[in-house]
This record gives sequence, C-alpha cells and structure tokens, in this order.
Amino acid sequence: LKVLKMPSQETEFKHLDNQYKDEVNALKEKLENLQEQIKGQKRIEEQEKPRKWWGLWRK
Repeated sequence: LKVLKMPSQETEFKHLDNQYKDEVNALKEKLENLQEQIKGQKRIEEQEKPRKWWGLWRK
C-alpha cells in the first residue's frame, strides 16, 4: 500500500507565504497606479490654475 503523505506544515506555510506575497504585490501595484493618477490630476490642476487667475484678472 502507498502511504498518503499529508503536506507538512512547512509546505503549507510556504503556500500561505506565497499567497500573501502575491496579495501584497497586487496591492503595491494598485497603490502605484493610484499614485500615478494623483500625480496626473495634480498636473492638470496646476495647469488650470493660471488660466483661472488669468480669466478673473481679465474681467
């Protein structure tokens, strides 16, 4: 008869560790994307500021 091996705790922990690493990497990627969006939005706002002031000053 073949003995069924139960996965050792070590392999279970490695699996969990890899799962958490994947989740952390996915979250880091989301964070980087959001930071890029914020930077883009700030650039747009900075470009619009002079126009707003110019429009108010002209009136």
